[in-house]
Parts: sequence; C-alpha cells; structure tokens
Amino acid sequence: MPGEDAVGVGTLEKFKPAFGPRSDTSEERQKYGKEISPIYFVTSQMPPTLIVHGDADKLVPMQQAEIFVKRASDVGATASS
Repeated sequence: MPGEDAVGVGTLEKFKPAFGPRSDTSEERQKYGKEISPIYFVTSQMPPTLIVHGDADKLVPMQQAEIFVKRASDVGATASS
C-alpha cells in the first residue's frame, strides 16, 4: 500500500522499542508492516467496521482510514468512517 515506511522510524521513531530489531532495515520494515497492518486483513467475511479518525491526528494520516474503507468496499465488506 502507498504510504510512509514508518515501522519504528520517521513519525514512529519514538515507538521503535515496540517494533524491535525488525525495524532496522527497509526490507524488514516492509515485511513487518504487511504482517501488522489491518489493511492486509480485509476480507468479505470481516464484521462491519466503523473507523473513528480525527483530522487532528498527527501520527496516522486520514488517508489510511479512507484506504481501509475503500478496500473493504472493494471486497464486499461493510466499513465506514
């Protein structure tokens, strides 16, 4: 998915201890990001999902909520924000 590679770096640098050594290289950040990002677990079988996301959030861009809702719609699941 498009977006910042920030698993333990960039905007998430202060959270590096939570990501551990897998955030040390770009390749590992990409793999780890795919393992933990909800966008990769969207299926037509998931329950209806409501995302509450404010535009004052400095850590997670609104675009991520919008992408999640679109992905859910594309697979026939129900999600709204």
